[in-house]
Amino acid sequence: MMKTDVDAGARRKTKRKRKSTDPPPCPNMQLPCFKAATSVRLRLTRRFTTFMPDDELQQSEEAAQLGEQIGKFLGNVPRRHRRHWQKFLHRAYPELKANSLQDAMVKLVIRCWHLRSSARPFALHDFIEFCAGQGNLSVQCLKSFLHGLALDKIYHSDHDMMTRVGLRCWIDAAGETRPGAMVWFGTRCSSFVGMCRYHHNRVEANGYWGNEEHKFVRDGNMQMVTYSAILSLPARLS
Repeated sequence: MMKTDVDAGARRKTKRKRKSTDPPPCPNMQLPCFKAATSVRLRLTRRFTTFMPDDELQQSEEAAQLGEQIGKFLGNVPRRHRRHWQKFLHRAYPELKANSLQDAMVKLVIRCWHLRSSARPFALHDFIEFCAGQGNLSVQCLKSFLHGLALDKIYHSDHDMMTRVGLRCWIDAAGETRPGAMVWFGTRCSSFVGMCRYHHNRVEANGYWGNEEHKFVRDGNMQMVTYSAILSLPARLS
């Protein structure tokens, strides 16, 4: 009985020590393979900071064809989205600030081609789970002998897509995927669900951007734009 009381007291003490701002515990971290899948950090090595120079970009037939495809794609993207994409990419990649959105996307895709061609085959990712949370999907992929990554800000600050470091880390990780890899986004839905529609006020009249006076709406919009930008890149990678 005394042991039970001591254990209960220890649990209460641990609970009091844990702050409300601390990330929730992730039981899957006890698995070495999952811990390794969460270990990716921002890498500023030559492989990840080298982009095709502008003069070569203009002379490359491949780049011209790719630019034409991306230009047609961007023509169907709402202007506000394009403006946000350009802002985010320039924020994450200061070396691309002098480039238009189209040229920046072309350079990122070409860099991905180089990353894939220079990587060892088994080093490319079969899957990436963004905003992985508890990482249950990643664990099942790993159990199926797939190689990949799980990214979430509760694992490391480099995984926080709301920062320029996190956004760059995300895009760099996508650049090392195998053709046909699974890319999964665990979107936080509180800013979009019908239960919160009175507060988020996402309606057709405001383009479903909602009431941006609320921080959770602004955060949801930033996540939406980031997701869509990253999803648009893998569509061009092959």
